Amino acid sequence: HIGGDEAPKTRWNNCRLCQERMNNEGLKDAHELQSYFITRIEKFLNAHGRQIIGWDEILEGGLAPGATVMSWRGTEGGIQAARMKHDVIMTPGKPCYFDHYQSQAANEPLAIGGLNTLRDVYLYEPVPEVLSKEEAAYILGSQGNVWTEYIPSASHVEYMVFPRAIALAEVNWSAKKNRNWEDFAARLATHKPLLIIKGVNYSKSAYNVDISTHFDESTGLTKVKLSSEMPGGSILYSTGSETNIRWKRYKKPFTIKETTNIHAILRINKEFPGDTTSRTIIVHDAFGLMPEQMTKYSESYAANGPGSLTDGCRAHALSLGKDWLGFSGTNAEFTLDLKEVREISNVNIGFLHNPANWIFLPTAVEIELSVDGISYLPAGGMRPDLLTVREPVAIDYSQVSINQKTGYLRIKAINRGKCPEGHPGAGQDAWLFLDEVMVNYPLD
Repeated sequence: HIGGDEAPKTRWNNCRLCQERMNNEGLKDAHELQSYFITRIEKFLNAHGRQIIGWDEILEGGLAPGATVMSWRGTEGGIQAARMKHDVIMTPGKPCYFDHYQSQAANEPLAIGGLNTLRDVYLYEPVPEVLSKEEAAYILGSQGNVWTEYIPSASHVEYMVFPRAIALAEVNWSAKKNRNWEDFAARLATHKPLLIIKGVNYSKSAYNVDISTHFDESTGLTKVKLSSEMPGGSILYSTGSETNIRWKRYKKPFTIKETTNIHAILRINKEFPGDTTSRTIIVHDAFGLMPEQMTKYSESYAANGPGSLTDGCRAHALSLGKDWLGFSGTNAEFTLDLKEVREISNVNIGFLHNPANWIFLPTAVEIELSVDGISYLPAGGMRPDLLTVREPVAIDYSQVSINQKTGYLRIKAINRGKCPEGHPGAGQDAWLFLDEVMVNYPLD
């Protein structure tokens, strides 16, 4: 395996010796220089009875004749290589990276990011449908990857690998027609005693209960919804304190009237294979109201649509794909109809600051008020000198002491537009992430 990934060509473009080699070999750019290098290495290794494997970057500039490609940046590289009649190992980041979270970040040890659940792994099909039967024959299978930048011990490696490796093994060793998620989930119970006997620190995350809210269009109400990707079980929940849990069986989404701590656990065959999941749903005075979007969010970070801004679910700073609305290179602007003219005390908006993922705080926040939804004036009150850190890299912007009557709110968060100079993405579109817009009336 010769690697081939994460090899920036900037230095090659500035290197006198590299430029001389390109001129001597008739190479038009650094991509072709890479291909030239890999082809030379392949010939050397072939002469010693070896074949090469490389990440899909080795496709750039032309592929060495006998190379096997590992497709990690999605599936496109693997498709391209198979059509060129090269062997392929499919290992796209989603769902084959086991260093990614396997449940929501709030319930997991720190990981590098992403979300690949057990179900995601099991439902993966390594052979892309777009390939012909002849081309599909070049797909050797798939591989699960575990990189350990965020994994400090062997025990933690086991936690990230199992039971996802069991799912990927069945994906590789079974025909698609013979794979069934419900059947696998039931059979997984037979693996657990063996893992325990062997002292494997396997994860129970697949049995977590997801606690969320959703807007019920038939009633106009926002309700709490509990779900689990594991079939064949029932969910028990409690809305009491952690010291006074009284379990009830979950039957359908339910409403809450005030900020509530919710605890839930999955029961299968009278056993509790997972842990208790807890989440606080915040009920504020704009809870459940549907914002009208003036600018469009990205479909890649769409959470549950505009209603995500008023659903009471604060987003976790490390769960980028859940509860955050993301705007790429554009402002976040929306209007909120409060349904009545009332005096408001303050507005609180949650933002994400994560420059490593090209996500930045807004350069400004504009809040305007209207009694008729037509004429808007800037809101008064105190704007924050400093933003409040809610948890690592999650930030709250609070404009307080507004103390004005309004029936409508117009909020505009200004995207910085481009990543700044010195940033790895300098000149590329910057992201702006929002999670919740909380409106509060004065206390009675």
